Amino acid sequence: MAKLDIKITVRAKQARGNMRSMAKRAENFKPVFRWAQRELEKANRANFATQGAASGKPWMPLDNEYARWKLDHHGTLPILVVTGTLQESLVRLRGAPNEIDMKTAVFGTDVKTAKGKPLAVYHQLGTRKMPARTIMFTPPLFASSLALKVAQHVVYGQAGIRGPAGIAQGAVPLLKGLF
Repeated sequence: MAKLDIKITVRAKQARGNMRSMAKRAENFKPVFRWAQRELEKANRANFATQGAASGKPWMPLDNEYARWKLDHHGTLPILVVTGTLQESLVRLRGAPNEIDMKTAVFGTDVKTAKGKPLAVYHQLGTRKMPARTIMFTPPLFASSLALKVAQHVVYGQAGIRGPAGIAQGAVPLLKGLF
């Protein structure tokens, strides 16, 4: 009588090599953090372009007295822009306090008022004379996209960070030869 069976072979050497590669990539998330930096810059740029609508909380208009003063002294600049320093610091997340290390990243602004106080905090939280205006926020789907990028980076390498959404580049070569 003929025997009918299914034979499964695991190429353990290849699998161990792939696991070592993944463990090595899990020690350095800089490519993922650079992606996150670009995404946050785009979100901040959109937020300034839409006067806060991109954050989901459109900025309150300037009060009439300040609006007249700003127009007289600075012309027709948008809300939250006088010198452009705060806006520039958020649409180009470079220099302090922005830092990318192998396992951590920090993005923000350290632009100060004339008195040395953190300018962004006043706008973000508001004061008794000024309404809060969201200038720093987590874009919709950012956390889940970041989690996907982390997984792609560890499993597929840097190519996964630059690949099309959902399917990482390099996936087929990594899995080919595993089984």
